[in-house]
Amino acid sequence: MPIIRCRKSSIFLAGLITLMPLLAAGQKKIALPKTPVQARADQLEYDRENELLFLRGNVQIDQPPWRVRASELEIELKTNLARGRNGVRISRLKDGQEQEVLAADRAELELDTQTGILVNARLTMPTETGEVFIKGERLERVSENLFLFNAGSFTTCQCPEGRKPDWEVKAKTINADTQGSAKMRSAQIRILGQTILYLPYLEYPITDQRKSGLLPPELGYSSRYGYKTGLPFYLVMGPSADLTITPYWLSERGFLTGAEFRHNLGDISKGSLEGFAIDDQKDHAWRWSGKYQGESRWSSGWLRENINWISDNEYIRDFDPEMGGDDRWRKEQDSSIILSQNLPGSNLSAEFTRFDDLAGYELRESDELPPDSDQTQLWLLPQIRNQIFNRRIAGPLGFDMTSNFDYFYRQDQSLGRGAELDLTPRFTFTPHLPPGIKALAFAGYQGSVLYPEPAFSESVSYLTNPVAGTRLGLALEKIFDPASPGPARYRHLFEPEIIIRYKGESDEPEDRFFPQIYHPEERGQVGLRLSNLLFRKELEPNSEAKLVSELELNQFYDWVEGQFYDFEIKGSVQSPEQYGLNLNAYYNFDENQLHRLHTQVWVQDSRADRFWVGYLLARGEVKSSWYSYPQDSDENWTGGATIKLTRNYESGYQIAYSQKYKTVVSQTLRMKYLARQNCWAVNFAVSQRLNPEDPAAEPVYSTSLNFQLLGVTPLSLSTE
Repeated sequence: MPIIRCRKSSIFLAGLITLMPLLAAGQKKIALPKTPVQARADQLEYDRENELLFLRGNVQIDQPPWRVRASELEIELKTNLARGRNGVRISRLKDGQEQEVLAADRAELELDTQTGILVNARLTMPTETGEVFIKGERLERVSENLFLFNAGSFTTCQCPEGRKPDWEVKAKTINADTQGSAKMRSAQIRILGQTILYLPYLEYPITDQRKSGLLPPELGYSSRYGYKTGLPFYLVMGPSADLTITPYWLSERGFLTGAEFRHNLGDISKGSLEGFAIDDQKDHAWRWSGKYQGESRWSSGWLRENINWISDNEYIRDFDPEMGGDDRWRKEQDSSIILSQNLPGSNLSAEFTRFDDLAGYELRESDELPPDSDQTQLWLLPQIRNQIFNRRIAGPLGFDMTSNFDYFYRQDQSLGRGAELDLTPRFTFTPHLPPGIKALAFAGYQGSVLYPEPAFSESVSYLTNPVAGTRLGLALEKIFDPASPGPARYRHLFEPEIIIRYKGESDEPEDRFFPQIYHPEERGQVGLRLSNLLFRKELEPNSEAKLVSELELNQFYDWVEGQFYDFEIKGSVQSPEQYGLNLNAYYNFDENQLHRLHTQVWVQDSRADRFWVGYLLARGEVKSSWYSYPQDSDENWTGGATIKLTRNYESGYQIAYSQKYKTVVSQTLRMKYLARQNCWAVNFAVSQRLNPEDPAAEPVYSTSLNFQLLGVTPLSLSTE
């Protein structure tokens, strides 16, 4: 048998297949592979008579995007069939990186189609959070992305070859689509080698694409509703929408059903709708909650929604925060819909605002709490504003106009409702000034129409009053040494401004409702506002400037009333992944009293350990130049920490202390464990809460336990 031998060979098989027949006259022409194939080996032998090519020692065949490695490989040149022994490794390459890896004891492959049979095979696929491993005694590669395993197993546990995974699914057959999911028949779910569940059919995603199906169960306990078990079902509704439905069993209250719908169209629109409902066996009433948060944007405007609704005030106190709110004892819950639309030369905006009183009882009468006062709450449904921008008449002289429509609504009509229409035309003066100096003066009249509800049987009020004012300020800007080396550039804006506002006296409204909310008295204000902004922009393509720090100071004086308004301080400082500070304060110099102080400080170290502390002080009435509102006296501290104790264990603690009641209001301990094989995680939380207004009442205890399988699909939405 004529045999040609070579050593340390690197050849193109397409060329070899063409040249080898020329060595023997009269040989028929042989079909070429569809794509170029390059082979390397320590030793190469060619059997001319049988048209067989033998490759031995460090064999590597490249046929993009595939690469085959083996100890020994035999290729039938007539059929382009390759047989490998003593360990075969097949990988799909992308940008030089392995995307899929097939390893087997033996393999028989079609070089043209890369289909074939593998014995004792293992498929490894990378994902965003780890890798997927599928094994089988026999593997048939049906097409480029489709694999059929017999007597196989599936897991996402990252464990070395030869070690048992923490969990796996054994199956009679596994049909794996590398662009979709693994479909397993006659499946056994095994944990630590022990079978815990038999299923005739199981489908599991093996790509980063979302997949409909059951999610891991949720377990918990609360002294308010007893033991809790839930089994979420996740439904993909397209590339930009999904729905999660979760039925819960609460041992002391019955079945509770929860659902969350999400959509994400990128910058165009995104939102989340969440709702819960239960036929409460303890209070014998249907109880529910709903929440929607969304935002939509278009070229000339935007829409924001923040809607919260509950069946009764006790709902938040009876159920866990995730079933109704972040703070069990907050006094009110607000909802709003805000629209802004730019028009040629003007802007139209509308706002719907609703407040729900949570301080009183509603479902169950209580001696410690007052009754619910929703009937007396005043809502704006809606508040519409149209502003015509300044238009020049001659030189610096111009004209603008603002119109407002407000409808004041109460559930109890006997307490009053009404509509107010305001129209404010103004002449403006904007002189030409050097760069960095800005000035505006205006004078005009405001006309108001006050229309009370017909139930009052009273006349409409027509009121007018003069308005005037001026603003004079600087706009100073500096960019810090843009030519200096470094990862970022800083931009500093400093804007001091003097503001004068005057509103003349008008007549009193002629009904009983509007005197509660309309202020006809004369007002004159002069104030100083300082604004300081610092931006940071990474020196990278397409990077956006981010706000690093901001500070705003406001101090106004009313010369008509002869009083100072509160000195306002608003500010924040943030260094990404290092530290941050938020501050909001109102101090009155006339009363020498701090009316409100709300601040929070946090720090984070290189291990991502995070510590924070917050403080809230509320006293008397906040008096701003724009608004004023009374406050319930309060003083409390909050604090907490999140610490990564080890690579696999994280713990967090949060506490709230009421200085007013001298007691801890709430505390929560959270723990998260990530398995060493990175294929499952457990989250555990235990919390204690009490009502600070009723310290003698029994505290509310809650626990929750969530188990999560890791390694495949995060529940995130595409923006395509």
